[in-house]
Amino acid sequence: PNELVSLEKDEEDYKRYRCFVLYKLPNLKFLDAQKVTRQEREEALVRGAFMKVVKPKASSEDVAGSPELHYMP
Repeated sequence: PNELVSLEKDEEDYKRYRCFVLYKLPNLKFLDAQKVTRQEREEALVRGAFMKVVKPKASSEDVAGSPELHYMP
């Protein structure tokens, strides 16, 4: 996330993002031009797997009522 250009993102979103990335890539030394701290690494080990934000899938009612869209370049 780029909290500088998106008003919907806040400091907590950025912390979750860093934690999740460090969970997936534990040997990173820098992330977004900032040095990774020992505290961030420890938190990523404990909580990183739970930091991924998942969007809800559309319900079958939403899909059934909408027209089919086909991609055409």
